[in-house]
Amino acid sequence: MNREELLHALKIVIPGVSKGESLLTGTDSFIFRNGLIQTYNEHLSVTFPLDIGIEGAVKAAEMARVLEKMQGLEITIELRGKAIFVTDGFTELSMQLLDTAVSTHLTSLALEDLDWDELPPDFMKALSLCLPSVSRNPAHDAMMGIRFEGEDVLACDNMRCSWCVVDASLPDFTLPGGAANELKKIPDLTGFSVSGSWVHFQNKDGVVFSSRLFAAEFPSAALRNYFNFDGELIKYQFPAGLEKALERAEIMSFSQENGSPFVTLEEKKGKLVIRGERQYGTLSERIPLETDWPKGVSLDIDPRHLLHILSLTREFQVSGRNVYFQTEGHKHVISTIIPKDED
Repeated sequence: MNREELLHALKIVIPGVSKGESLLTGTDSFIFRNGLIQTYNEHLSVTFPLDIGIEGAVKAAEMARVLEKMQGLEITIELRGKAIFVTDGFTELSMQLLDTAVSTHLTSLALEDLDWDELPPDFMKALSLCLPSVSRNPAHDAMMGIRFEGEDVLACDNMRCSWCVVDASLPDFTLPGGAANELKKIPDLTGFSVSGSWVHFQNKDGVVFSSRLFAAEFPSAALRNYFNFDGELIKYQFPAGLEKALERAEIMSFSQENGSPFVTLEEKKGKLVIRGERQYGTLSERIPLETDWPKGVSLDIDPRHLLHILSLTREFQVSGRNVYFQTEGHKHVISTIIPKDED
């Protein structure tokens, strides 16, 4: 079979491989069964429809790394006793089959019995816009995920909140942020299904991405309160040239307690100053302001997230400690405005 075709499949399923110790045997393996390549780590499972002609489980990381280093375009795979034998005509790899308990858990997912619903066309856009607001603090429980409720997609980490509206109603579930980050890498998603404590996504090639859901209650009502602001507030604009400045400042961006990068934006003498600072250096850049800047505030913000927002709108509004962005189907609020002392 084609080595690149197999490597592509293995890279798609590898998010389901356990990255640490697990009490469940086989979570660090590729499982070949029923014409599928599957992984399962108790939180994520990924299935790729590719029949390699054999069944069994082998260590994932080692197999992927050797296949990547092989030279030949075509490989032969066969079962020799209790080992999988792979060769490209130059390199020969023999990997022992593993006893694993994972197959039972994969069977319990009952993927073949799922009823699939069509994903809203703007699902991935909403997920991407909300993902930066997902908390990284384990004490925040369900806020470490993205909440889906009907047409609403919500996320909050106590410093910033995002609220998107999609074009179709979804069932209520909270997708862990880590799973959402991996789901972004699956191309051409078409359908979803919620079953028990799992949500499953499928793409046009038959790849199935399964994630265990957060059981903790998501504070949806409290989060929506962050967006109760006066729509008649003054609208400000970010200046032209900010994008390139943000890209440069990100290299020297600060790191918040939750691990998120951020840079500081503040007005000085009619110019917007973008500043990033680390232990070993700082970067500062000034951009002429074409319009007013809200008086007496300094804004700390994730540069990558602001770049994403700028691709949608350059307008923002300010109320108290909060800055608001709003476009069609998307609202975002940041509560990290720091009042400045008057000079």
